[in-house]
Amino acid sequence: MASFLYIIDFTYFLTQSLSVWQPHRHVFNRAVYSSLLGQLIFTGVDAIAMISFLAVLVGVGVTSQLIYIMQAITGASDLSEILARLVISELGPVITGVILIGRSCTAIAVDLGNTKVRGEIQPLEYLGIDVDDYFVVPRIICMVISQITLALYFSIIMVLCGVFFSGFIYDFSAQESLTHLLNMMTVNAIIIFIIKNLVFGLVIGAMACFHGLLVENSPTQVPQQMQKAVVRSLVFLFLADGYFLLVTL
Repeated sequence: MASFLYIIDFTYFLTQSLSVWQPHRHVFNRAVYSSLLGQLIFTGVDAIAMISFLAVLVGVGVTSQLIYIMQAITGASDLSEILARLVISELGPVITGVILIGRSCTAIAVDLGNTKVRGEIQPLEYLGIDVDDYFVVPRIICMVISQITLALYFSIIMVLCGVFFSGFIYDFSAQESLTHLLNMMTVNAIIIFIIKNLVFGLVIGAMACFHGLLVENSPTQVPQQMQKAVVRSLVFLFLADGYFLLVTL
C-alpha cells in the first residue's frame, strides 16, 4: 500500500511540475534560463570526461570480449545485431543512467534538501516565484537532455573502441562490422533509443527533485532523502529498462 501511495505522489509531483502551460506558471524568464544553463553545464558538460573514460574502458574490456566470443559462433550480420541490441540499446543507456544517478541525482537531492533546511525556498514563494519553475523544471529538462546526448556519446565511443581494439588484436574486420552496424540503425531503432533515454532522464531528474523537496527542517533528513532518491532511481531505471526490453523483443 505504501509503495502504491508513493507512486501516486511521485506521479502527481511529476505531472504538476511539468504542467508549464498553466496560466500561473512563468517558466520562460531570465532566472529560469540562467538556472537551466547552470544545470546543463553541471549535469551534461561536466560529466563528459567521466563518460569518455568509462566508455573507453567498457569498449575495450567488454565490447571487445563480446566481439571475440560471438565472432567464433556467429556471422558478421549476427554480430552487428548483437552489438546493436546489447551494447547500444542496453549497455549505453543503462550505464549512462547509473552514472547520472551516482553523480547528478545525489547532487540535486542534497542541493534542494539543503536549500529547504536553510529556509531559502519559502522567501522565494513569498515573492511569487514558483518552486517548480525555478528549481524543478530546469533540473528535469537538463537531466533528460544529458541522458539522451551522453547515452548516444557513450554508445558511440564504446562501440568504436571495442571494434577497433578487436580489429587490432583479433582477426576481425572493423570496417565490415561498422558497416553492418550502421545499416541496422533504422529510424525505428533511433526513435526507441531516444524515447528510452527520455524516460530514464525524466525519472532520474524527477526522483532527485522529489526527494530533495521532501526534506523538512532537519539536516539529518538530507542524506536520508538522498539515499532514497538514489535507490529508487535505480529501481525505476531497471524497471523501465526491462519494460523497453520486453516491448522491443
